[in-house]
Amino acid sequence: IELHAHIGGCLRAETFLELAEERGVNVDNIDFYNVDVAGAFEIFKAVAQIMTDLDSLERVIREIIADYAKQNCVYLELRSTPKALLIDRLTGTKGTMKDYIDRVLKAIKDGEAEEGKQIRVRYIASVNRGAPLE
Repeated sequence: IELHAHIGGCLRAETFLELAEERGVNVDNIDFYNVDVAGAFEIFKAVAQIMTDLDSLERVIREIIADYAKQNCVYLELRSTPKALLIDRLTGTKGTMKDYIDRVLKAIKDGEAEEGKQIRVRYIASVNRGAPLE
């Protein structure tokens, strides 16, 4: 059982590096072998720069579910703060927070189905209380 998995902190290494290269994000300053709290926040900053569209968000979530299922996890709680800036590649427009949440829930449903319902996944939407209400 995993009760506190951040979507932005569970990317596969190869996915992280692939997306960073595609988007031209320099990650040379991150020491992936000695991650402390400061290093974790550097990773989260990089993830914000590389996970810029709803398709990559969905891909990452499905990979996370597959990875946890392979580790015999039967219940997973994923968390993240919904973002309104992710691009919808089909329309080329910026998505809304609702689009973000809808895509997270779709990826969870599809990921559970792919794993034969061997894992149950729930989503916890975090709130950034320092951000403006809008």
